[in-house]
Amino acid sequence: MPEVHTRGGARIRYDDAGQGEPALLFIPGWCTTRASFQKLIPRCSAFRRVLSVDLRGHGESEGGGADFDSTTVLEDLLAVVEASGARHIVPVAMSHAGWWALDLRRALGPARVPRMVLLDWIATEPTPAFLRAVRGLQTERWSQVRDSLLQGWMEGSTTTPSAASCATTWGRSTKPCGPGPGGRLKRPTPARALHCERSRRWNPCHSRCTCTRGRSHTTTWRRRWTSAWSIRAFTC
Repeated sequence: MPEVHTRGGARIRYDDAGQGEPALLFIPGWCTTRASFQKLIPRCSAFRRVLSVDLRGHGESEGGGADFDSTTVLEDLLAVVEASGARHIVPVAMSHAGWWALDLRRALGPARVPRMVLLDWIATEPTPAFLRAVRGLQTERWSQVRDSLLQGWMEGSTTTPSAASCATTWGRSTKPCGPGPGGRLKRPTPARALHCERSRRWNPCHSRCTCTRGRSHTTTWRRRWTSAWSIRAFTC
């Protein structure tokens, strides 16, 4: 399995399959691993080179033994891209990882990151209930609030990671990554982006939206045929 050594002695592991550029860089969301894409990767690697990474401190990647933030994760992703030798990439980002997709485009430029695919990323204003939950995460009741959030996110899904698994990963993290709830896109961010989500309430910076019918926030994990077809149509 390919790996790169990055800041703090962390080892970032990733899969490399298929051929052809731009390569698809699959980035899992917070508290998940590249296993989230295990049934989607074979379909996508049939028409394009695929890089699928475990974030620092997640899955088979090591955390380096210290706290880290979004900038550190971005550096890890850039190291993976450079080590792979890929000249052009299309980030395929799950949920929270959409922020890193945007950061990768800013860091590498539109010539190397011509498009982005955003899976199950709710790019709308947070609800008052969600903001209250975020505030609750900063109190002594944080573990109960966390469990409630996880239950709501995975409601209706039978194939997403268990709440216990997510809670274990979240419990090891000292701070969330990304700009956080209410964070806004730094405009302008002109890009061709495919946004796969179960709702059409999407941010106007996205140039294309594909809706996937489902009951949970993580619909594209289960409707992999639809997701793979949409990604191929968008990137070919």
